[in-house]
Amino acid sequence: MIQIITLTKTEFYNYTVQIATFSDRLAHLYPDQKEIAATNKEKWLSESYEEYLQYKASQKK
Repeated sequence: MIQIITLTKTEFYNYTVQIATFSDRLAHLYPDQKEIAATNKEKWLSESYEEYLQYKASQKK
């Protein structure tokens, strides 16, 4: 049986900030990937915890 782990709100937002920070580092290391990194950063920072919970609930079905 596969166990589905759900992050707390704090864990979720810490995780999204870490991914956004990683995107910044990627842009500095690979200037040709700057636009993709900026898009990814914006996407992750716009994620909401409520949407995440809805997604996790849909996985349990």
